[in-house]
Amino acid sequence: MKLFLLFSFVFSASIHAKLLDKTVAVVNTNIIMQSEVERILQNYKMRSQISPGIYDNRQINDQNIVNLLIRKYLIRSKLQEMGHVISNEDIENYINSVVQKGLGFNRAQLTEYLMQQNMTFNEYFEITRESQEFTIYNRRIIMPLVSITEQEVKNQFFELNKNDSTLAVKYNLVDFSISKSDVSKDLLTGMSKALKAMSETGNLSSDYKNVSTNDLGEITEDGLTKDLKMLLKSTPEGSFSSPILLNNEYHVFFVKKKDLAESFIFTENKEKIREILMRKKVAEISKIWVERESNKHYVRKF
Repeated sequence: MKLFLLFSFVFSASIHAKLLDKTVAVVNTNIIMQSEVERILQNYKMRSQISPGIYDNRQINDQNIVNLLIRKYLIRSKLQEMGHVISNEDIENYINSVVQKGLGFNRAQLTEYLMQQNMTFNEYFEITRESQEFTIYNRRIIMPLVSITEQEVKNQFFELNKNDSTLAVKYNLVDFSISKSDVSKDLLTGMSKALKAMSETGNLSSDYKNVSTNDLGEITEDGLTKDLKMLLKSTPEGSFSSPILLNNEYHVFFVKKKDLAESFIFTENKEKIREILMRKKVAEISKIWVERESNKHYVRKF
């Protein structure tokens, strides 16, 4: 009886242990297990130090880790199609020539250091491979699709600094105005959109036939009301502002040009802003690429 109970306990524990792990996703022939996801969560901090481009500071949870692994296999498959295969020998040479010499570690010391960070050498080896694949993926596939215009940089600068009252801005404006009595609340809501459509087609809806146009040329913020300053600062170059009521007339301003009076402030910051925009666009394009690439492969989550 005791032997039977002992067998039952061992068998039950074995079944329970097996049930703890499960398949959470499949990419072609690559199976992603729950245990793999949990292991990455355990040493994510070290991974982010080794490869911050992959293991960035995003919200860390099971689903995001699964998505990272799916992307890894899609990238690897695409690079193989392109003839980019990073072999074990390539990784071994990189670790020997760059990592160990750079840190002044031998293999045993590197392995010991990794163990202190809750990481095995094999894990480190594969993260290094993944990082090199990700670098090629960004350089060959994503970056050719990314472009940042000077106007995008300028608009982002003003967006980041729209509440900074110390920045003096100068504008080149066209003013579109209509009497308060000639426009209903519903028409007022669509006024900026109608003016934008006119700029593209040359035709303005008859609902706005009483709109007057005045090219104000170049003006500075001096003498503008606080509300108007905030409105113009929030309006990107090349765009129409929201309507604002001034002296019983609603005005919409087209911002032809928008510059800082102290242009050196923008010059000092524009490369940093370009980098911010670049990272954002890379992330957006990479997300689209993964979605499209997933449709070409067998990808399933459980």
